[in-house]
Amino acid sequence: MFSKILIANRGIIRTNCVQVARELGAVAAVMSLPGDDFGLGERTADEIYVLDTKDPAHAYYDREAIAELAVDIYADAIHPGYGFLAQDALFATELRDRGITLIASGLLDDQHSITDKTKVKQIAAELDIPTLKGSSECATFTEVEEAAAGIGCPLIIKPLNASGGLGLNVCFEQSKLQRTYDNIKLRLDTAAAACKTVFIESFLPQARHIELPVLRDSFGNIVSLPPLEGSIQRRFRKLIIESPAAFSDDKLIQQMTVHSCRLVEHLGLVGCLSVEFLYDGNDIYFNEINGYIQPTHLVTHAHTGVNLLAQQIKIFAGEKLDITQADINPRGHALGVSINAEDPENNFIPSTGALNQRFMYSGMGVTVHKTFVEGEKLSSFYEPVLAQLIAVDQTRTQTINKLITVLRSYILEGVKTNIAFIEAILNSALFRAGKMDSSYIHQPKALKELITVNVDEKEEDIAALLAALTLANDAQTKNSLLQSHSGSLWGKVKQIFNYANR
Repeated sequence: MFSKILIANRGIIRTNCVQVARELGAVAAVMSLPGDDFGLGERTADEIYVLDTKDPAHAYYDREAIAELAVDIYADAIHPGYGFLAQDALFATELRDRGITLIASGLLDDQHSITDKTKVKQIAAELDIPTLKGSSECATFTEVEEAAAGIGCPLIIKPLNASGGLGLNVCFEQSKLQRTYDNIKLRLDTAAAACKTVFIESFLPQARHIELPVLRDSFGNIVSLPPLEGSIQRRFRKLIIESPAAFSDDKLIQQMTVHSCRLVEHLGLVGCLSVEFLYDGNDIYFNEINGYIQPTHLVTHAHTGVNLLAQQIKIFAGEKLDITQADINPRGHALGVSINAEDPENNFIPSTGALNQRFMYSGMGVTVHKTFVEGEKLSSFYEPVLAQLIAVDQTRTQTINKLITVLRSYILEGVKTNIAFIEAILNSALFRAGKMDSSYIHQPKALKELITVNVDEKEEDIAALLAALTLANDAQTKNSLLQSHSGSLWGKVKQIFNYANR
């Protein structure tokens, strides 16, 4: 096992990495930036270091500063989490030359990396794995324009080396191709240096996103985990994750599992891999393969009991897998949601401020993974994810109901959140029927309805609270009502009757 792991990330994944590293017997070191409020990951780490970077706004892309810090503190491994440098092949090579392991799969060989998505798609096609029509690498708009002419709209333009949805843009009309390309280049120019070229492929507006985790050690042992569905997304970031996938087609799931293991083995990859497919209602298409731990790993843990993060670290430490395919025994249905500091009523702009938690439900089959501490000031420079709430129960319907109960009891103050928006999605008829695809919450009518639900419930809550205050005839009762938060209209109505009839 590694002696010291430097965790080069923020938020929930930093907190998770600290916990797992310490459980495995390694020293957990984290890096911070000048002016940062200490979050949960920093407060639970063994060591904290301020990163000496020339560009604080892009500090987590600063290869040299992070590598130098790892050397200075005698870390023998860096865990990049997801996003940022998680699949930067150049970074992995630089660390290897310094005797430091990057806990993520990046290199295929000396000339290609897993981030070369067109190369990986070509290999997948050679293995008879279905792929969408796409282009090779494009370095200029002229190359993009020529490729688009042969593919047709709608199409999606993707950065060749980026991860986590960075820079993805959809173009529905040929006349808007230039503007779409310019928007991507603008974003990439301010991101990691490795993300400079793009490629394009056909876009499936109503696709469902299926992800299959695969573990493979350096001895050739391989284990596949149940598929997860992450079709509910905003800006290509998953809001709701469930395992198993909401659609049930055993034949297609078996095909995806076989394709995933074949591709991982053929590429010679080790670690915790994630193979993604798109499902259009009839056929499946290989989308991409990621070599870093996914935000979905917590849902897999809830569903199967397998800690993918621990398995990943042990694999990169040179250990054999300590589980086999026969050990994978999923139970019930798991659902996870991302609670974000953003304002659904104002185009989901990030919300900043000092965060306070008034109440959080905990109970059987419920797990809350949070990254914040009371009073922490949220930055607007990074992803606004505050917590992941995960519920497990025997059936999908029971799990949905349990998760809604959790959301109604989860009260955060000081910032705006998407809690009511997530609850509206879970309550929608399409989601409950398991028929939602990636297009649903992007349709203007559906989006308006989901946000209107939020507004109506807020107004009803205010009306209920005012009614309760009117019935209250002493200062102590009024103060109790003002300090109480039930998270739903019916909780406040119950309070009204309790105080009126005591």
